[in-house]
Amino acid sequence: MKLPISWLKEYVDVDVSVDELADRLSLSGSEVEHIESAQHFDKNIVVSEILKISSHPNADKLHIVSLDTGAGKTLDIVCGASNIEAGQKVPLALEGAKVGDFEIKEAEIRGVKSKGMICSEKELGISEESDGIMILDPKIKPGTIFNELFPKEFVLDLDITPNRQDCLSIIGLAREVSVVLRKKLRLPDVKIKEGGENTGDIISVSVADPKFCPRYMARVIKIKNNGSSPDWLKKRLLSSGVRPINKVVDVTNYVMLETGEPLHGFDLSKLADQKGAGKGPVQIFVRKAKAGEEIETLDGKLRKLDSSILVIANSEKPIAIAGIMGGEDSGADENTKTVVLEAAVFDYLSIRRSSRKLGLRSESSARFEKGLPLKLPEYALDKAASMIAELCDGTVQKGKIDVLDKWIWTQHVGFRKSWLDKFVGQEISTKECLRILNGLGFEAEEFDIVKEARKHVGKPYAFGAKFKTHGTDAFDCSYLSDYIYSKIGKFIGYTSLAQIELGEPVKDQDLKLGDILFVKGVIDKSVTDHYFIPDGKGGYKKITTKNYPKGVGHNAIYVGDGKIVHARHYSYDGGNKKWARLPEGEVVEDSADLFLKNPEYLGARRYTEDLDDYIAVTVPWWRLDVSMEQDLAEEIVRIFGYGNIVPTMLRGELPDFKENKRYDLVSNVKRTLAGSGFSEVYNYSFLNGKYLSAIREDLSRAFKLENPSNPDQEYVKTSLLPHLLLNVSQNQNFFDGIKIFEVSNVYTKVGGDAPVENRRLAGAVVDGGIMPFKYDEAKEFYVAKGALENLLTSMGLSSEVRFESYKGGPLDHSRSAEILIQGKSAGRLGETDREVMKAFGIKKSVALFDIDLDLLSGLIPKQKAYKEIPRFPSIKRDLSFVVDTSLPVQKILEVANKSEAKHLQNIKITDIYYGKELGENKKSVTVSLEFISKERTLEDKEADIESTKIVQKIKQKLGGELRDV
Repeated sequence: MKLPISWLKEYVDVDVSVDELADRLSLSGSEVEHIESAQHFDKNIVVSEILKISSHPNADKLHIVSLDTGAGKTLDIVCGASNIEAGQKVPLALEGAKVGDFEIKEAEIRGVKSKGMICSEKELGISEESDGIMILDPKIKPGTIFNELFPKEFVLDLDITPNRQDCLSIIGLAREVSVVLRKKLRLPDVKIKEGGENTGDIISVSVADPKFCPRYMARVIKIKNNGSSPDWLKKRLLSSGVRPINKVVDVTNYVMLETGEPLHGFDLSKLADQKGAGKGPVQIFVRKAKAGEEIETLDGKLRKLDSSILVIANSEKPIAIAGIMGGEDSGADENTKTVVLEAAVFDYLSIRRSSRKLGLRSESSARFEKGLPLKLPEYALDKAASMIAELCDGTVQKGKIDVLDKWIWTQHVGFRKSWLDKFVGQEISTKECLRILNGLGFEAEEFDIVKEARKHVGKPYAFGAKFKTHGTDAFDCSYLSDYIYSKIGKFIGYTSLAQIELGEPVKDQDLKLGDILFVKGVIDKSVTDHYFIPDGKGGYKKITTKNYPKGVGHNAIYVGDGKIVHARHYSYDGGNKKWARLPEGEVVEDSADLFLKNPEYLGARRYTEDLDDYIAVTVPWWRLDVSMEQDLAEEIVRIFGYGNIVPTMLRGELPDFKENKRYDLVSNVKRTLAGSGFSEVYNYSFLNGKYLSAIREDLSRAFKLENPSNPDQEYVKTSLLPHLLLNVSQNQNFFDGIKIFEVSNVYTKVGGDAPVENRRLAGAVVDGGIMPFKYDEAKEFYVAKGALENLLTSMGLSSEVRFESYKGGPLDHSRSAEILIQGKSAGRLGETDREVMKAFGIKKSVALFDIDLDLLSGLIPKQKAYKEIPRFPSIKRDLSFVVDTSLPVQKILEVANKSEAKHLQNIKITDIYYGKELGENKKSVTVSLEFISKERTLEDKEADIESTKIVQKIKQKLGGELRDV
């Protein structure tokens, strides 16, 4: 957001340097990225005087113009403009000057050399249209640098945070400056004169779905001319980075920059349905585009629309893309005589999605997609209409169109001063808090519930009154209590039943200011057993109660000294013990005895113990980002100055430690794999669908983005493996070996629209000849398997892991395994098959593993089992078995563990050998056995006996023969 200092000074006095202002704004939260000194034009563009005009010898429509460029220097320029005369002062671009995208060079035009160019307003970017060269003030001396005609302007370029849409305006930033500098804010008044026809007789507006356009306003202005804007307006737009076009367009841009409300001016004659011309008001529709519709936007591009894009349309076709850009053939131009001026509020999500889908962002969409307040169009529309009428010699037609479908909510928030001091860490005076908040446009005051209650005394009673329909003009008893407590953001319930249920009981002798007293009274029988409270999701939930079967019909606010304030429509007749209806109900102050001594008295309730500690704040309509006390604290502290907060030591109790099993699991995974030589990688959550298909993932289970920012990121990943394979492919030429892993979430479709999220671990291993492993074949597989076994051992799961043959996905069926833990499938491990390697352009063998971490987290033992360190030495035996090649080595381990060798402590595979001497389809598997006793030292013969048992079992169950080595 660009903030010209000269424009800022119209709203607030600035008595500090530009640098200091930039620093103070940045420290208050409105970061100034840099300070620009606005230089609109090249320094080689100078003011020159036309001395003589001669005819071109070789062209009837060209002239040779002699110009005085200052200091007695003259130049001859070839020019074709028809509005030149001797004695005029004009802007001349000399050789080397840049005008737009062009650099001026000496040129020969029809045989005559021309050493520059006399410029028009359009060529200089001052106006969209021009009838000839730009004629300057005759008092300006030749040789004057053209840029000096524009006062030196400093412009602050600010980075506005997404929540502060109000600061995407000059007025919003001026408000910030006024508080930072402690200066008064001057806001311009809008005075609008109407005449002519009724606007409703000229146009009508229909909004198809108010969800996407909760407010649409329009005015009609009949004008006499729409030429070039006055210099002051052009200069102001140029300093803000906006190119002047014509009066109507310039005014809409000016008011948008000033207020933050995008506007658009249509030419009424271009909106009318030619078939129905003269048959009533011109119809304007706010609707979703129809399939196949197209529109040429103001940037000259033809854009295809779909049913998700909101448009403004006449009865025939779209005339603008709502909130983003107008149509080329419907905007106001130099021939426009009747302007339809639009100001609206569009759904921010709809605008953001449409903008991304079309690849089209504008100053308008940048504002709409942050969300605009419903009241903003009111001021902006009238301001722009009055300016257009003034500049274009026009008349604002009577009335305006205002399609409003949403209630304009007034937000009240309260905060406790003691809470603020504790939250900040030091005391900020109440006076300073009120200065800051009121300066920012909030209505803040120390909360006085007695004063608040008494100021409504005398107002009429209205049964069922509420803020939406009655404001503060009339009350019933429960609305009066509800409204007063809402001033500090305290919800106490909308009905007397809700209020007695939600408050804390108070004894009569302990009554304090603000307590509410209840009697049975006269009630609406439909609300004796239920009430509603906010559900925390923007709606309400019903609460049923049987505590007051006869109902709670009336309440009053205790204001001290035995007095109450209540909105009443009945009085109690103690003699007849009946309620009598009063002719006119109103808010009154009475004796508390009317309740305390009433036989129908139900008791008193309290809602907070510290009412006198509250500051009540009404949030201004333009601050959509403020809804709770923490927001107010941020406002106060950022203006007070973070640098003014005195550093202090931490106070208070440290929170109790809460175990985070998921975090601990992931940390252990990363730490253990890093210790095994692996490097962690981070990849995007989106990828090209072809990579999912390459590893044989079902694309129907993957979510496809409607509007991906990159065609290669159109699907949400359902597996971590494709990205790991891409990592290998992209790095295989730069590293001898690769060992990488990733921990991330994957998302799949299972039934409904909501994705199922699953935390997974995946890894990839490529050898490259650097891994210390004695097998050339399948070394990647065994390195990956060893890393996984080491990881599972660290989790206490090693004894419950089994590897079984696996077929499916991207793995080579001859060397892959499913990982079973406690009988549950926890993942897969194996070498990548050749088709997958080819799809990813991988040249070397790759081993992959993919583990379900969410499943693992539920299998890890809650407590680690203690295992006593052996006190006696162990005996080891190595045995080699010749078995079928197809036999999984896991089977050998299982049979050995189930043998009758009671002293077998540990068994592991130490070697696998393939050789012709073993026979066809045979392999040799060497296992290392460790025997130990907890009571004594074993003898060799005992170990031999148990080894023999194992050999016999393996031969019997698996057909394995003991090999002589």
